[in-house]
Amino acid sequence: MCKHAIVKIFFSGFIFFFWHPNLSANELTKLNILGEKLIYEGSYQGKYSLNQKLIVAHIVFSTNKNPVQLPNGQLGLDSQLSISTKHSRFAEAIYPLLFRFRSLYQLSPRRLWLLEKYKKRRKKKRQAVFYADGTGSIVRYRADKLRFENPLLPKPIQQWLGRDTPFRLYSQNKLPIDKHALDQMALINYIRQQSLKKNQCLKLPATSGKIQLNYTICGEGQEKINIMGRSKMTTKIKFNATEREKGKMIASHKTIHVWFSVDKFHHPVKFLLRDDTGLYQANLVSINP
Repeated sequence: MCKHAIVKIFFSGFIFFFWHPNLSANELTKLNILGEKLIYEGSYQGKYSLNQKLIVAHIVFSTNKNPVQLPNGQLGLDSQLSISTKHSRFAEAIYPLLFRFRSLYQLSPRRLWLLEKYKKRRKKKRQAVFYADGTGSIVRYRADKLRFENPLLPKPIQQWLGRDTPFRLYSQNKLPIDKHALDQMALINYIRQQSLKKNQCLKLPATSGKIQLNYTICGEGQEKINIMGRSKMTTKIKFNATEREKGKMIASHKTIHVWFSVDKFHHPVKFLLRDDTGLYQANLVSINP
């Protein structure tokens, strides 16, 4: 089995964060996503499973109920995502892994502060943070004791991470990005606040921490689907992304479709990606406020 197959849909862009322009402190505390915990079941069906649908991932996305006071006095949100194969015997036998993501983002004016990524593959662990310096670039830090001479992550950000091991600059290389770029699935919660009609599209910059992405996000109309044991009216949205490689713009991933509930919450209830290896889905199974 392709080593990334079972999580392809999730890492094409399943790092949640929310943005909404010009929110006051009072408006921020009224957001529906504060304190929200969404639980998804990830599945795969294709040539690696003999066309049988198999559960391969347990996914939990949560947003801290309290806004974060940022070093510059602005307010931000703290969102976390975990993707694990521990509940799937099939995935654990072939490619056991745990991914955790954490994101810190300023709401007004828009600014990404930090992406934290943690990966555990069997006994190997890797952790890195991507710090956006506010000037249109991102630099990488790691908890690396061997680089004791390198500059430390800014203290307020290190304190927010709450990690005992200090993070130090890993590379002097700076990734140039649009200074208003969202981290990848900030786009999801941003779209939750929009009303994209059929054939209406938005173009938004994004970043994975390592590359600049350019998303085109288009409405495909309303559709009734079965989710969490009942029929629900949803809005279907498609996400496409491009990146620059060797001077050319190429597709970053296959089209991802996301269905949002038609209610005041606009929960992302279903994700779907299809490629040559099969069908990847993430379906909402629980909401814990």
